[in-house]
Amino acid sequence: MLYNHPRWCPGCLHDWREKGEESYFPLYWYLSPVKFCPEHNNELVDKCLSCGRHQPFIPKHYHIDHCSYCGSWLGQKDEVAVQKPIFSPTRFDQFAADAVAEMIREGSDVLAYASYPRLQQRLKEYAELLTAGVCSEFERLVGFRHSVLSNWIKRDTRPKIQLLFLFCFRLETSPVRLLREDIPATIPQIIQPFPIHIARIQVKLTAKLRKQLHNDLKAIIDSTDEPITFMEACKKLGYTNSFLKYWFPDECRRITDQRKKYVIEKRDEIARQAEEFAYNTVMELLSQGKRANKKIIEKLLRPHKLSQARPAVRAGVKRAMEAFFAENSANG
Repeated sequence: MLYNHPRWCPGCLHDWREKGEESYFPLYWYLSPVKFCPEHNNELVDKCLSCGRHQPFIPKHYHIDHCSYCGSWLGQKDEVAVQKPIFSPTRFDQFAADAVAEMIREGSDVLAYASYPRLQQRLKEYAELLTAGVCSEFERLVGFRHSVLSNWIKRDTRPKIQLLFLFCFRLETSPVRLLREDIPATIPQIIQPFPIHIARIQVKLTAKLRKQLHNDLKAIIDSTDEPITFMEACKKLGYTNSFLKYWFPDECRRITDQRKKYVIEKRDEIARQAEEFAYNTVMELLSQGKRANKKIIEKLLRPHKLSQARPAVRAGVKRAMEAFFAENSANG
């Protein structure tokens, strides 16, 4: 059920900060079937927008809305909110989000009916009703590969959550209703045959195609624009990452290295600017003879989307303190 890494909605973090409310990560964001925030219609993010790193489930500091590695705020800046296109969830994405919300609302009540034997019994009832108990026909009807559903029923194979959600989606029910309620009598009218997934056709790499792809990859490498990620390059060329890595390992490595170098340089530049701003802010505060405790400094930094949770900001504050008091000591 859980996604591999924590995910969050930058829009929600932005709203909570604007309202002065404490940030938190709802359970809803951690579940793998959920892909977007229904409040802002944004796709959930699983990487820091500054350094590009996944966040740990247990943060390294008490500011949960800041990156555990570079200290950058994980929320959505105003200019990003204007530029970023709205995420358009598919019908299945919307179904999965609603199904997860329904499961969370049920809470401990699911213990009364959520069991694997009950799921097996429901599958048998559906197969009996729709295809006279023939599992292979039932699998073709809902678009599942051969033996998938029969393994769930006969061999005690636990279904993956994504497949279970897809099964419920195609039966126009939810996991909760599937296990809790009786089978509706209108099932034969609402169900439609679904196409079975067909494996991708293998691409034959001719000499002409190989030369063309080599030139396309070289153009991406030599481009003066912002370096793109390797996955973006795959999407742009229309080939899988495994295919390109197999036939063009050196070019793929160079694209990845260029992107890493760009991200590191951008992260270092952002950190340098944050440190310099914190240094100037504290020096101005001290030169006016005002107190410069942690609370006051944090209040001055917050309008600029900065926090002392970031190592660079802390370094700038410390450097300003040391420089100011060293200068005062030298002047007697």
